[in-house]
Amino acid sequence: MSKKARDAFHGDCIKLRDQIAKAKREDRKVLYLDEICFTKRSVLMKDWSRANSNLSVDQKDVFTGYVTAIISMTEENGIGQYRIHQKAITSEQFIDYLKDLRSSFRKRGLAIVMDWLTVHYAAEVDPLYSELNIVPIWNVRYSPEFNPIEAVFSKVKAVYNARRLNAIVNKSNFDREETIKIAIRSVTRDHCSACVRKSRHLLDKAIATS
Repeated sequence: MSKKARDAFHGDCIKLRDQIAKAKREDRKVLYLDEICFTKRSVLMKDWSRANSNLSVDQKDVFTGYVTAIISMTEENGIGQYRIHQKAITSEQFIDYLKDLRSSFRKRGLAIVMDWLTVHYAAEVDPLYSELNIVPIWNVRYSPEFNPIEAVFSKVKAVYNARRLNAIVNKSNFDREETIKIAIRSVTRDHCSACVRKSRHLLDKAIATS
């Protein structure tokens, strides 16, 4: 990494840390938000089986369409609202989600840490932040480890993938949307809090070493 790139990264890390700290000083509720995608590759690729046993899997059972869930969480309360959509999230769907968040927290100011997905800052979305008393906080580019919900998604995917593999191998019915909900609900508040602490540690470490 060049010195210019390293300096820019260092500055972006400090900006992220300071914006979160400022939001807390202003008594805003800090949320961490992102989208998680479930595709045909969302399946556990390996698992334990008895010695000398062969399991066959029909490819049509492996294939599923593209499903996206938009999820937010807080350090204090864990997973909050989520919405499941059959395709990639559109600007209109994201706007509806923001409005639902706003109603959930009443008049308290919000700050949302999220990545640079186009839908998050689309022309029709951007004015809504001010209107809803939401401060968008943009994560450092190409640094998903600084948004703790990414680590939470790892657990969601693990639970989902294991259940899907089990359904495929045992040729049992698989309710994709219900399984996604089960996977999301499997994440505890304590796990979310631990992920926030880890991301904060990684951010502080990046600031100290970059």
